[in-house]
Amino acid sequence: MNWKDVRQDFPDQWVLIEAVQAYTNKDSERILEEITPLEKFSNSPDAMRV
Repeated sequence: MNWKDVRQDFPDQWVLIEAVQAYTNKDSERILEEITPLEKFSNSPDAMRV
């Protein structure tokens, strides 16, 4: 999955993801090419407890 897919499948929700494929670019930014949703939350306090 990519970020666009996650946003479409989990609108208005907080989602815990795992990076399946990622790299660091020349500006030291982490680029997530493929991600897997692990858990969804309806609000930020619940998501931050994980």
